[in-house]
Amino acid sequence: MLATVAVVAVALKAGRSTPARPGGQATSGEMPAALRAEVASRLAKALEQATPAEHHSHGHEVAAGGTVVCAVDPFGVDPPGATTIDQVGTVYALHLCAVAEPGRSWDMSVRYSGPLAARLGDPPVVTVVQPGAGYPDRVHQLIPERYWTRATGPFLDEAALADLRRRFDAARG
Repeated sequence: MLATVAVVAVALKAGRSTPARPGGQATSGEMPAALRAEVASRLAKALEQATPAEHHSHGHEVAAGGTVVCAVDPFGVDPPGATTIDQVGTVYALHLCAVAEPGRSWDMSVRYSGPLAARLGDPPVVTVVQPGAGYPDRVHQLIPERYWTRATGPFLDEAALADLRRRFDAARG
């Protein structure tokens, strides 16, 4: 549990992300807004619909009766410069997921977060960086060097976090 809390604290420490400008125009090094939104939605859905075995491979368990809700902050794609989902091979992102259980508040919920890499095939394949000793080395193995700062930097903007909390409250009943 301490490792999970530490990962969440590291991911949240820097504040908000820097999404593309309103109107869909990307700034230097950023994904177009429409691509970023589609990638975030697909990855959140993939994480939320993961099987118990997939959750286990991501380094956590979900108790019976728990519902996983996630928010994703994509920060890069391969090939770099892709502008549509069909051009994307691999996505790099930060994620924050929470397990909503009846009678358990947000403050007491199980949450996990950190960088991930995903291929958006059918089904999508998501690889998350496991917490614990050697964590920085695992980040560097999974995430290309051009994204290392983002992989350990700013996480979710306030609107994404507020939406995650709203969906958490709705899921726990």
